[in-house]
Amino acid sequence: MTQTMKAVLLSTAIFPGAAHFYLKKYISGMVFSLIASVCSYFIIINFAARIMTVFEKIRTGKIAPDFLLMMQLILKQPVDPETKLSPYIWPVLIICWLLAILDSYRIAKKKQSVY
Repeated sequence: MTQTMKAVLLSTAIFPGAAHFYLKKYISGMVFSLIASVCSYFIIINFAARIMTVFEKIRTGKIAPDFLLMMQLILKQPVDPETKLSPYIWPVLIICWLLAILDSYRIAKKKQSVY
């Protein structure tokens, strides 16, 4: 397997920035990893808050503990005013991931052509 293929697979399958660490581009790896980590944190926190709201309704007896009903309520809850960036988090994460893949491919190709 070529270094280019390894880099693309690392960046695609593991996490943005993983291939950059493999290619010894630590600053780029840190930037991509940091952006992806912050986005992932906000996604998880937002989803956990929605889950806790539904579980609180179940605990107080306002809704029945039905799996499909719970999933509908979790996914259809309005976005909290505190998380105004919520609609932008997924696109930023996806763009970061794609840029990390493309950049790792570019760096690996450049290193391969030097050798």
